[in-house]
Amino acid sequence: MRKFLALVFFLMPVTLYATDGKTLYNEHCRACHGEAGISKIKSLPSIKDTNMSATQIKAIIRNGLRTGSTTEMPANRTLSQKETNAIIEHVEKLRAVNFNNDVYPIFKQYCLSCHSTKGSGYKASGFSVENYEGILNGTKYGPVVIPGSSIESTLLMLVEHRVDPSIHMPFKGKKLPYKKIDILRKWIDQGAKNN
Repeated sequence: MRKFLALVFFLMPVTLYATDGKTLYNEHCRACHGEAGISKIKSLPSIKDTNMSATQIKAIIRNGLRTGSTTEMPANRTLSQKETNAIIEHVEKLRAVNFNNDVYPIFKQYCLSCHSTKGSGYKASGFSVENYEGILNGTKYGPVVIPGSSIESTLLMLVEHRVDPSIHMPFKGKKLPYKKIDILRKWIDQGAKNN
């Protein structure tokens, strides 16, 4: 009898679930939310939506993944807390601001004409936006980016026009669009990485 039970147990199908966020995301989320987190269905929130905070995205994922009903995410089964956390971790990676793709184009468009090593902004402040190192080095007066803290970063104060009008950036120009400022804020808060 023991041999029979051991054989039955051995032959029983065992459902093993992935535990890494990327695999779980691909299995349960990608069909609707896309590989890069850009929703394929207009009524669904996009993971890359810059108008939604990371906290809001986490709440949507936690609430949707917890119920497992056919109207919630994912429709095929309820995920464990560990699986939910792994998906959230993967989504946070998808939402990470990229210096080369997201941040540097802003500096290039709005700042480089004055803050290249030959520009008037560089001559006045010593601040170059020609490359990542120049941005992190800051000005001759000190750093303008404090990785992990947009609140303490002078760069944000300048582009948000929270300083004396004589030093607003872009200098004698219009304030950057909110979405551009938000990208800079997120990049700084995410550690101002050279990615």
